[in-house]
Amino acid sequence: MAVNVVTQNFSIDNAKKFKAALADSTSILYLFISRIHPYADETVVPAQTDFVGDVDYNVWRDMIGLKKILPGGVSHGAKRHNWSNNVLYAQYDHTDTLLYSNNYFVLSSSNNVYKCLFNNGGAKSVVQPTGTATTILSTSDGYRWKFLYNISSTDVEAFVATNYIPVKTLSADDSSVQWDVQQAAVNGAIQVVDVTTGGSGYLSTSNTAIDAIVSNNTLIVSGTATHTLTLKSNASGTDDIYNGSVIRITGGLGIGQVREIVDYVGTTREATVNNAFTVTPNTTSDYVVTPKVTITGDGSGATAYSNVVAGAISYINMIAVGSNYSRADVSITANSSHGTGAIGKAMIPPHGGHGADPINELNGKNLIFNTTLTRSEANTLPIVNDYRRFGLIIDPKYQNGVSATALRLTQTTRLTLTSVSASGRFTEDTTVTGATSGATGAVVRFANTNTGNTLGVLHVTNTSATLFTSGENVTSSGANGVISANTKPDLKPFTGKVLYIENRQAITRSFDQDEDFKLVFTF
Repeated sequence: MAVNVVTQNFSIDNAKKFKAALADSTSILYLFISRIHPYADETVVPAQTDFVGDVDYNVWRDMIGLKKILPGGVSHGAKRHNWSNNVLYAQYDHTDTLLYSNNYFVLSSSNNVYKCLFNNGGAKSVVQPTGTATTILSTSDGYRWKFLYNISSTDVEAFVATNYIPVKTLSADDSSVQWDVQQAAVNGAIQVVDVTTGGSGYLSTSNTAIDAIVSNNTLIVSGTATHTLTLKSNASGTDDIYNGSVIRITGGLGIGQVREIVDYVGTTREATVNNAFTVTPNTTSDYVVTPKVTITGDGSGATAYSNVVAGAISYINMIAVGSNYSRADVSITANSSHGTGAIGKAMIPPHGGHGADPINELNGKNLIFNTTLTRSEANTLPIVNDYRRFGLIIDPKYQNGVSATALRLTQTTRLTLTSVSASGRFTEDTTVTGATSGATGAVVRFANTNTGNTLGVLHVTNTSATLFTSGENVTSSGANGVISANTKPDLKPFTGKVLYIENRQAITRSFDQDEDFKLVFTF
């Protein structure tokens, strides 16, 4: 039987298309609030179910009001991993099938987002990454990080949630450091070669001596031939022992150059290299001899050198990261009689290079929606009642069938009343009944319009199939009044698509209260 997989690219692409549709008003998304009536047990929030009778109908009957989610209220989202001391973070690995489930990127205390490229062989992180350089950031605990972007204070407030952070890929220069990072990214650049197996028996000689023999770590140029060097007395006296290794100038004149040793004479400690040095080292130059690292693949320009500890390859340093690699092999070689078994793995970045496309790099297949209900929202939402359900609905229509576009909408039936009894009041959540029609509805609120409370607008929801009629008397809990006008809800019921529903314990509103919503969709 065939085994298939829907890739993260499919999910991210769908998220991008959904966000783009909201941005260009192809689709309109609203947050709604509903359900004023209590649960059977107010201490237990019932699980939300997904069936036609509830999603397509009951949600509409209970709906109180809506607020449009503006394009600026939508962001791609990535999993949130706060940097914490003494935690092992996964390093980026293009072959890791569980990469997107791992904590391979972090949010710092400065709201910077960093991607872990190297975790020092599986060590715990004890130094928080800092800085916004476009180059790789190395911390003293051996980790290597790539700064991706900073989350602005505005976006922190709007989109940072308990388990998610906003992520975006810029398409134009906004003068931010993120744009600089994206522009500096190099496609197929190999930033890390990981040592998966250290091997054994490898040799090295370097400038690590101390005290009186520190001078033994200085190069002496032999004669006029710039490609033959006499190593110091701490080097081996065995012929050809360093053949196939490389010599790297680590200090002084000619620093940074690397050449392969093609011949070594033990008695004189003379090392002949494959190519003359561009800048000829002298007696001020320090050196290290280590096994050779060769990177081959479909890109070009990547070079590296190795470090040896106790006969094993402990670390590989990049000299040049190259470009345009989609695959690469790493070989670690030296004199075959002295060292074997080391294996290196080149980490291939996402297409475009590390930092080029944060949405794809951090698996930004989530969308975070944010909006705030501010007090009464220009008198469209009640502040004297509570609600227990909210959610998202897309592309609802007005009563006339035209697509809704207003910022705020009232979804209660509004009964304009006269001759309201002064002895009673319409109490929230009670049932109001039409004396002639027999129509019923749940009282959301009564907004009186005169000082004597004898005139006003009664907002009701969850109305019966039978409609209230003008001129009839309505009663509720001892209160009564006469309907002079009947205004339908702003939206035509059962239009658009309900995308999300969440039940909560009762949320009580008040005249000075704002409610901030952050809802996350995973595609």
